[in-house]
Amino acid sequence: AEDWTEILNTVYDKIDFPEGHYHLAVGNLNLKSPHIEEAQRQLQLAKDLMDAQQKKLGSNAQVDTVLRDKIDAELKRADQMSKAGAGASLSP
Repeated sequence: AEDWTEILNTVYDKIDFPEGHYHLAVGNLNLKSPHIEEAQRQLQLAKDLMDAQQKKLGSNAQVDTVLRDKIDAELKRADQMSKAGAGASLSP
């Protein structure tokens, strides 16, 4: 059941799709044995891609604020899970 995350991690590492990285991160956090570090990595990738889009479009353009808020919320959740000691490492 967890093999899909490794496949998706490989796929999403090759594309610039913030929402895809977000959903993959949520999937990693929702596993029986969460892959917290991988989720944090995917969320940071999503955030970085959104920042790059914002920079490219200029400060007057607005990127998806709903997605940005979701990413921030999941980063907070992942941090709380990490502090609580939940999860497993995902080896590359």
